[in-house]
Amino acid sequence: MKRENKLLALVLLLVFPLFFVGMRGSLGEFTLRREHTNVTTNEFVNSLCYNALYSLKFANSERKENEIKPDIEQELAANGFTSKSDLQAVYQKDLGNIFDENLKTKTPYNEFLENNPPNVVFLQMESMSNHYFELNTKELNLLGDLAEELPHLYYFKNGLSAYNGTIQTLENFLVGTPKTIISQSIYFDTPFSSSIALPFKDKGYKASFMTGASISWRNIDNFIKNQGYDEIGGGNLIKEKFPDAEEFAWGVHDGYLFDYILYLLKQDNNKPQFIFGLTISNHTPFEVPNHYKPYPIRMNNELKDKIRVDEKTAYANFASHQYAASQLARFIKNIRNSPLGENTIIVASGDHNIRQVFEYEPEEGFLKRSVPVLMYIPEKYKPEYYNDQIIVSHKDIFPTIFNLSLSDAQYTYTGDDMFKKNQPYRFAINDYNFIADSVGVLSVENNKPYYYTWKDNNKRQLKVNNNQSEHATYMQEKMKVYTTMQTANIYSDIQKHLLKKGVKHIANK
Repeated sequence: MKRENKLLALVLLLVFPLFFVGMRGSLGEFTLRREHTNVTTNEFVNSLCYNALYSLKFANSERKENEIKPDIEQELAANGFTSKSDLQAVYQKDLGNIFDENLKTKTPYNEFLENNPPNVVFLQMESMSNHYFELNTKELNLLGDLAEELPHLYYFKNGLSAYNGTIQTLENFLVGTPKTIISQSIYFDTPFSSSIALPFKDKGYKASFMTGASISWRNIDNFIKNQGYDEIGGGNLIKEKFPDAEEFAWGVHDGYLFDYILYLLKQDNNKPQFIFGLTISNHTPFEVPNHYKPYPIRMNNELKDKIRVDEKTAYANFASHQYAASQLARFIKNIRNSPLGENTIIVASGDHNIRQVFEYEPEEGFLKRSVPVLMYIPEKYKPEYYNDQIIVSHKDIFPTIFNLSLSDAQYTYTGDDMFKKNQPYRFAINDYNFIADSVGVLSVENNKPYYYTWKDNNKRQLKVNNNQSEHATYMQEKMKVYTTMQTANIYSDIQKHLLKKGVKHIANK
């Protein structure tokens, strides 16, 4: 009997850990989640991975967490406007008539672009940081091979990310929305007229979205498939092409994503290509592939005093930032030194600054949100004017790309061409509560505005100024008008889609 009890105890000791592993669903960094249902490139097989009860639970939780009420009249009234035309007139007062009532504008006719449309690759780089670019030295090497590639690039040094989170920034790039998260809301299937793929599609491009992550992450597969893309692929697709691709908690590392994009560009399909790439390597738990040999990274004592995490975490992050930057450099260099380098534009920007490692003072509010904007532009497509010190943000990137690459192309206004010489007013927005221009910054926190002006021309340090100043009022009004205008446009598309599906009383849904 004692022997039987011992055997039973042994069995229980073995079973209980397996039971808890089964409940967790994973031995990795994360518990089993929806993105783990993307196990193949076959959509039907993926749909078999979760049962009806889980699907209902998932749908209900996402509906609650991502509720959006597309009521245009309420949005206008809450911000002091009576109509969309009134709103747009206020915005354009000091800019001229640059878009119509649906925010549509056009690139100029260009005979060269008409006959020679370039490939365009845009890369949303996980946590690529302007702060890290400025900290980079031979001893504290945070850029790796990218440092040598920078002289071949246009580098805008005063850029702000759209948001401070990946999914929010991604949606902002894809459709220009101040309201997120749409992909996990009941409006995920809305085809938006502001989709950045549409101007390319209208000009005969093939449009692709690629990421090393699971394409089911945040339901982006079902969101993106409605935005005009011909091909959508994630880590599983990359693994099919490169079976030895190294992975970590979030998916396939960046180097393999870039290799896959290069593979796509080399396909002879008689069409120019637009490819949107979403990278993931520079993300917790901050791992790099086994084959990668980092350049030296050593903090001095002064920098050690400024970090807010343990040194091990800081060094891991520095290495992953270096890896991602080096892989970006390798990709650009491969393109630049090949026939593709003559007709392929590459643009990259961080989705947000990495804010885990350093503590930022209020006077460093801009640096806290700052990301690089990098562009490789072939000789024949280069702009006539370039000023790396202008204030820009993600809202300006695709208007710039459209003007660089497309002739007489209609697109939705979200921002301004960064290569336009005589732009009447430039401003950058982060999180739709933080606006910066050549004079200073206005940040709205808990409905209270805080106004700062630049300490010097470097635009890295701010000093507190008078909240009631005329310029502070102007900046706050500009941010409010811009946000309301973009929100109304997104709501309009949602309403049209709901009406098309036969849904009435939209504002109350």
